[in-house]
Amino acid sequence: MNMIDTIIDFNLKTIEAGHHKMLYRGVKSLKCPFDYVTYQMIINEIKPDLIIEIGTLFGGNTLYIADLLEINKKGEIHTIDIEEYVDSELVINHPRIKRFLGGYQNYDINLTKNFNTILIIDDGSHQYQDVLDAFTKFQGIVSLNSYYIIEDGSLTELGYSESHNGGPLRAIEEIMVNNNEYEIDRKWCDFFGKNATFNTNGFLKKTSSNINKVALISSFCDTQEKIDVLEKNIKTIKEHNLDVILISPLSLPESVLELCDYFFLTKDNPILKFPIRGIYYWRKYNFNGVVHELSSMYPDYGFAGMNQIKQLSEIALNMNYNQFYHMIYDVKIDDNVIEGFYSDKKCNVYPSKRDNTIWKVGLHYMIFDRVNLQNFISYITLEEYLSDSDRDAFSWLFDIKNKVNYEIENTPIEDEIFYYNNHDFLNSSPIENFKFFIEKNEDVVSNIRIYFYGNEGQKDIDIKIGNIKKIHTVKNHDIIDLGFDKLNYQKVIITVDSIEYDISDIIVNITHNVLNIK
Repeated sequence: MNMIDTIIDFNLKTIEAGHHKMLYRGVKSLKCPFDYVTYQMIINEIKPDLIIEIGTLFGGNTLYIADLLEINKKGEIHTIDIEEYVDSELVINHPRIKRFLGGYQNYDINLTKNFNTILIIDDGSHQYQDVLDAFTKFQGIVSLNSYYIIEDGSLTELGYSESHNGGPLRAIEEIMVNNNEYEIDRKWCDFFGKNATFNTNGFLKKTSSNINKVALISSFCDTQEKIDVLEKNIKTIKEHNLDVILISPLSLPESVLELCDYFFLTKDNPILKFPIRGIYYWRKYNFNGVVHELSSMYPDYGFAGMNQIKQLSEIALNMNYNQFYHMIYDVKIDDNVIEGFYSDKKCNVYPSKRDNTIWKVGLHYMIFDRVNLQNFISYITLEEYLSDSDRDAFSWLFDIKNKVNYEIENTPIEDEIFYYNNHDFLNSSPIENFKFFIEKNEDVVSNIRIYFYGNEGQKDIDIKIGNIKKIHTVKNHDIIDLGFDKLNYQKVIITVDSIEYDISDIIVNITHNVLNIK
């Protein structure tokens, strides 16, 4: 009877010999089985949507990783080599594998912009300088709490260090001295025992970022709808590892404030009103050969928004941030916006879009580094804004392009809430489907009048001025003189379809509504 061999006799050399014979689904993989197990745990934990593999060779490991991604039902692997060695159809046709030739030096880093969670595996030449150069190129795109894995530090223990000029271990030692964003994760290096892995000290976890990014959110949320959009957007921004500084002239719910890193409540809200600045709206009607011209001057909110941008910038520049993302509270956070979060943009302004209208530039989304932001906000002054009477905030932004030298992006940004869509700026009526224009001009002392327009047929209404009530039958282009001027305000109540509407405050707040009859 033969005795069962119970002698255990293996070492790093025998494991190396075996790992050169390793196959995955029949494809050569050249991988230590310890690391196979470790990789599946890391990928399950991180759930990356992009893995970059430097060194494809025959593609067995590439195929293994792609299958792990398939299990997670997300992600793809970009595998890079100098020449083509892959001949397996399993690798060539796998939907989650994209192959690149020409070496890591020629890989276009812009291909990573649309991915949120990125992991890097360097299984390339293992030469000291190559390992260091590849790390220099790719380390910045690794996601926080993800990994940059440097393989085959075991070459030193196996006696190949000299032929690789110190190899991966020398490169790792230098990285650890000069880079404070990564730490060696002993959880994986020592999972089966002290460095029981071919990736000796090679599981580098990104634990911090020297690029400290912050979203600077301007807001004026006076409705629940606006608050809900703001809260949703902050949650999305935080998912992409940006800090959030929010400014508002209005108090906001605790649920919103808890999401922010900093919140600033400001009383400074410089809305510009006529005669300093206003937005002009007008319309003409031809009635029985007579021209009725309506014109109104609305407050200019543009500088108020720009002032929030300046306040936010001054606050953030006094903190430890070096990448700044200015955005309005209701910006649509689509792929275009997210791409900006992961880019290296330094001075970029995005066009704005509403429906079919596109502005060349807008204040909805802008990206700056520290130097360019300091330069940009130096031009945000009331004097600068008012230097051209015909421009609004968007025009101002476009006019200073040569001074700031920002780059205009191609894809426009939209906002989620636009209350002025199909809004009639000449309509002073609080009554649905019943329009009228209130003539009141702060430049002159004259009786305040009501002009009816845009209604169907005629309607019986009551107008009570002070204690005197009169019944009127009105139709389009009728005018009612209220009998008082801006120096002698009266309480005015209109009754339409048995419902009373107090329009006294509406009258008081009008500054420049003019009716010209020619």
